[in-house]
Amino acid sequence: MQDPDVVLNAFAGINVEDAEAGSESDRTMILAAAASVPGGTVRLNQEAVGRLREWVKSTARVMAGRVMAADGLTLISVTTPSLASSATRQLLTDAQAERTANKVGTLLAKLGEPVEARRLFEASVESVTQRRGPQDFGTLQALNALATQMVTLGEKEEARKIYERVVAGCASKLGPMHVN
Repeated sequence: MQDPDVVLNAFAGINVEDAEAGSESDRTMILAAAASVPGGTVRLNQEAVGRLREWVKSTARVMAGRVMAADGLTLISVTTPSLASSATRQLLTDAQAERTANKVGTLLAKLGEPVEARRLFEASVESVTQRRGPQDFGTLQALNALATQMVTLGEKEEARKIYERVVAGCASKLGPMHVN
């Protein structure tokens, strides 16, 4: 999952009226059946998107479970095409586990699961801080993602403290006049 937005943007293109069928008569029959449903194609589109969102959420949870352990990030991830199958596994580097946690966290946050997202962001912060140190850019980026999620959860004061730490860390690395 290189970009969680790709999945969400694909949902925007779902439209029953654009569906292809084996023949024009099949398409006409399908559209007539869709029109007879209360709410018509609009309702069917909503239903399709809703079911896809739930499938993506459950898949993201499986991915998160593969990356998370009770004591933080783990190094095991599924490599089979089906995430539900645990037959084939490989070791991930710490950096890969951290990136996966951040991407899955971002996806879960966008799908309305902020508490699960925060848990992943916290694990990523802990892991990257231990691996790279508290002032590393990777740590600062992970802290920024966590603070952003905390704002979403209404934890603005705690988030502000983290943002201040991020700004101070960036200023010490880049200088106070840096454009970023």
